[in-house]
Amino acid sequence: MLLESDLDAFLTKNNLMLQTVTAGGFFSIGGMTAVDVHGGTIDAPIFAETVSAFTIMDADGQERVIDRDSKDQENNLLLPFVRVSLGALGIVTKIVIDVLPRPWATTIQGGKERYLLEDKQAFTAQFQQLLNGPSKHTRMEVFYTPYAAASNLPFPVSLKNFLVLWWDVVDNPDQKVPNKVPDSDMACTLSKEEKFGAPYLKGIAKWGVNFVRKSQYFDSAYSPLHFPPVPPSGYAAIALDEIERQVKAANNEHSDLWLTQAAQVMFMSYFIELPKLDEAGLEKVWDGLQAAGDYVIQTGNFHIAAPMEFRFVKGGDSVMSSTYTKNADAWFINLDLIGFIEPTTGAEYPEALLKFFATVERKWVEMGGLPHNGKMYGFYDPQDSNKDSFGPPFNKNFLKFITQKRIDRGAPVAAFKEYRQISDPDGRFYNQYLHDLLEN
Repeated sequence: MLLESDLDAFLTKNNLMLQTVTAGGFFSIGGMTAVDVHGGTIDAPIFAETVSAFTIMDADGQERVIDRDSKDQENNLLLPFVRVSLGALGIVTKIVIDVLPRPWATTIQGGKERYLLEDKQAFTAQFQQLLNGPSKHTRMEVFYTPYAAASNLPFPVSLKNFLVLWWDVVDNPDQKVPNKVPDSDMACTLSKEEKFGAPYLKGIAKWGVNFVRKSQYFDSAYSPLHFPPVPPSGYAAIALDEIERQVKAANNEHSDLWLTQAAQVMFMSYFIELPKLDEAGLEKVWDGLQAAGDYVIQTGNFHIAAPMEFRFVKGGDSVMSSTYTKNADAWFINLDLIGFIEPTTGAEYPEALLKFFATVERKWVEMGGLPHNGKMYGFYDPQDSNKDSFGPPFNKNFLKFITQKRIDRGAPVAAFKEYRQISDPDGRFYNQYLHDLLEN
């Protein structure tokens, strides 16, 4: 299995780099092309759209090559079907990725800054500078915690609520440091030992994760007498400090694959199309963040320790991706919500967590969002008249619901389904999830 960090090491040795890079290196390259994995490069699309050709093996062992010129009998381009294929078209055995030059290690220059932005006006003003002003960055990843603006919690809060990470691509850096493979305990090191994923967190961060996993759900408002007496903002501060620690280590090695230690969590992630990267677009980003932030501040009986994460992503034409758009100049905001869970199935998640994710998901869907295919979603039944209902992820009615949303957006889902049938007439790759998703 080829991981992103393995590929990054190979490219770095050859003075090259990926267009779209995730935070960690522990994702398989094949998996990254099967779903809409994205990165921090503001003007680049999801990772799958940087792939210009696929070699796919059918269930009968025959291989076929799909590239930019490949079309079906109806003259539809096939590459938008194979990018984000969800594994429905066969086994990918080879891919061709379009990459960028990286003549120096210092071609990538990382930085970070924390901001206290307590309202929509402050948020939009600051991010217009980061996206369009003199301090515009090439690649950017942002973490947000709602607790800095919490006025009803029984303890003082002075936490800066936004941590902005950036990596600028500098064609002609003042300091020209030769490229070398980062010397760190990355996922590629684990993969050589037939171990996959990232190493677990250590120290105070590990303690915080273990405690929060067991006690993030409270029956009543947070009590400062709860043992240990660490408020939600305290756990958020620990998380942000841990992110900064890992980013600093990666930046010292001129790497943007910074996530080298992680925790056992689950994600819900949504793409929401923005009118533009302007004030109106950023106001929509703020509203998306507050869909979760307002809940944890106002209800008082559910707390999130992990900060939310968001990135700006260029739209594309991959049919089954949630960044599909007919507007070639469109951007999307990707919003990530993290929950700490025990190693159980979604049906066994605590009711407080399921209710929280369903509440936020409803609001993101109302904003025009569609889910990241590689993460959890569908925490409610859109046919249920009870607007407060919730349940485990991947509700069957929700799967059909989002497929119809893709069709309404103009995605040629019918053509994708027809090509899937031609590629796999016996249904060897047609699992229950794909059936529930595609059969309306």
